[in-house]
Amino acid sequence: MAHLLLPTKTYLREALGLQVVLSPWAGAQTLPPFLRDTYGFHEGVLLGHRLLFIFDTAADEISAARLSKQLAQVEAKAGASVVYVRERMTPINRRRLIEHKVSFIVPSSQLYLPMLGMDLREHVRRLRQKPEQLGVVAQMLVLDLLLGEPAAVRTPTLLAARLGYSKMTIGRAFDELEAAGVGEVRRQGRERLLDRADDVQAFWAQVWPWLSSPVKERHFVKAAALGAAAGHPVAGEAALARHTMLAAPPWPVVALDRTAWQLARNAPGFEEYPEGGTGITEVEVWTYPPDLFARDGVVDSVSLWLSLAAIADERVEAALDTLLKGPPWSKDWPSFATTLRRTSTSTR
Repeated sequence: MAHLLLPTKTYLREALGLQVVLSPWAGAQTLPPFLRDTYGFHEGVLLGHRLLFIFDTAADEISAARLSKQLAQVEAKAGASVVYVRERMTPINRRRLIEHKVSFIVPSSQLYLPMLGMDLREHVRRLRQKPEQLGVVAQMLVLDLLLGEPAAVRTPTLLAARLGYSKMTIGRAFDELEAAGVGEVRRQGRERLLDRADDVQAFWAQVWPWLSSPVKERHFVKAAALGAAAGHPVAGEAALARHTMLAAPPWPVVALDRTAWQLARNAPGFEEYPEGGTGITEVEVWTYPPDLFARDGVVDSVSLWLSLAAIADERVEAALDTLLKGPPWSKDWPSFATTLRRTSTSTR
């Protein structure tokens, strides 16, 4: 059963953008022995709903009708909706489980949660894996909406001055957001204004599938070659360690945009290495200037989360859960947003 825990959490994160903490269910001791011996039981909260995840690692599948009866028995004991999890499932069994309205997850393949109105199938999953993502500047505007003051006025003119891009480039990013249905673009006289819904949780649910990791390349270089390395914000697991109990990596990790990276490569004494070590710095090359949203020498928490979210490492996953104690998809989002605004320079 243990080998299904991480794939299930990873699938929920990649498919829905949600970090779900799963804990052993103590109530399993109240079940009949044949159920305890057949399945593994973990509970967690998904979008405010308490769910009991039932892991099946048996070699053979059982009929949907029989499984439905067993799950109903467990559900009555648990007082929570149950979700059946299995590594592989035949197409006919999937169809029959759907006919019986049985919630199930086949990690990396299909998710059916009728109690939450979700039916994510394989062809949809492929679209989610390679979405039509926002361009760099459009994603920066989203970060400004997430990290900046909600009441701030955002026009192409003002954003161009703040973010260091031309008014025309910002205007194209407005077009991109409008075409994607992300945020709210409206006109006021001759100017366009960018805004978001007051419900930030709803805004995050709308926007997260369009966002991507800012990290395009990773390199290991001699620290001296970076020159002004102290001026580059801390990133990666080193940044995560600043916010959580995660152990820091044995070498520094910094973020640079492509221009700063090219300057570093042309500096005297530049030398690249296959891995980290003494006197070596790990460099993340970002698609947008990391210092725009950094605070106190550390990259912003939203970009940091995006940069590490796909890493299949239980230590990192646990730390990411801690990093965004009130992530935008949770009921605690307002406190999270306030914290990020206090630690962001995006509006300063």
